[in-house]
Amino acid sequence: YELSEMSMKFERYLDSEVVDLLILGEDYGKFAILGADRTVSFHAPYGNHATIRLPTFGRAMAYEKTTCDLLVVSSGKRISSGSMAAGQQATGEVYRFNLDEGRFSEPLAFASALRQKKVVDGDDARVLQLGGSCIAVSPTHALTAIGAEDGTVRFWDNRVPLGHGPSDNHLSPFLNLDVASATSGYGFFDDATNSGFPGEVTSICFDSSGLHMCAGTRGGNVALYDMRSSKPLFIKEHQYGLPIHTVQFHAGSGTILSSDPKLVKIWNAKGSVTSSSSAGQRRDDWNGGFGDSTDSEGLGGAIGSIVANVEGTADFTHFITSGDSRDPSGQNSGLLLCTGEQSKVQSFYCPILGAA
Repeated sequence: YELSEMSMKFERYLDSEVVDLLILGEDYGKFAILGADRTVSFHAPYGNHATIRLPTFGRAMAYEKTTCDLLVVSSGKRISSGSMAAGQQATGEVYRFNLDEGRFSEPLAFASALRQKKVVDGDDARVLQLGGSCIAVSPTHALTAIGAEDGTVRFWDNRVPLGHGPSDNHLSPFLNLDVASATSGYGFFDDATNSGFPGEVTSICFDSSGLHMCAGTRGGNVALYDMRSSKPLFIKEHQYGLPIHTVQFHAGSGTILSSDPKLVKIWNAKGSVTSSSSAGQRRDDWNGGFGDSTDSEGLGGAIGSIVANVEGTADFTHFITSGDSRDPSGQNSGLLLCTGEQSKVQSFYCPILGAA
């Protein structure tokens, strides 16, 4: 769609449901589509350029500009309880497709924390499976973060030189962040009505300075981290106890936007050292500064205080802040575009965030 002309630019037809879509350039000319049939199709202005097939099902994608790698988080490999008894661990993989060379590189691998995931098969066998749920690449440090089903965020430094052996250190994460333990005891997750592990990391993002990260969980909690500490600065609870599917920093207003299927919650990411909040947990030695904002106190109030709640006519599945040529990422925009369980995109204007 060309928003300036309020018209559709073009449309493409696909063979499977779209799991994720990633713009690879500054305009619409190059983008990749992750399909539910284990394919990634690359599109150009003239149409479908090429299609590749993945070994297992993909869940999310990110583009690493420093290495020209397209990173695809996979659902992981399934092992049986018999294999587990023999000492085999469930492993997760992140597939790397180099767009410069046009071939797969050796995937990033990580070991399981051995949390059991119940899957009903024909013989009712209990299996173990570790899959990634989300991925984010730091805009500053070339740092890749993977959120997984076991409630752990794993980090890879893409600046590490490539080796030549199967046990190269750059293929394994150099740091594991246990978000599940940090958010344990928070939230309103109901085991009777919701399935899955409440500590599973379902969404992550970095701010523009690369010093802060947010991680949303299946239990409806959002943990704000300073990258220099393993303890969260603040834990925000969504009262519905539903999975957090999108989190985003808004540098222009100093806020964080987090969304579950019911609402988009806009809350203060900054606060004075004397501020306090009963809505979550915070550290009193942080003044909450972002690199791109000149207002050290954000919109006022304590860290974690609610700025606005946005509710729609249908369940949300994703949202973005709409930008333009001067602000491509929408860091100073107050226009929210939300996709949901309906054919139309829902739009909301929040003047407190910025201009439309």
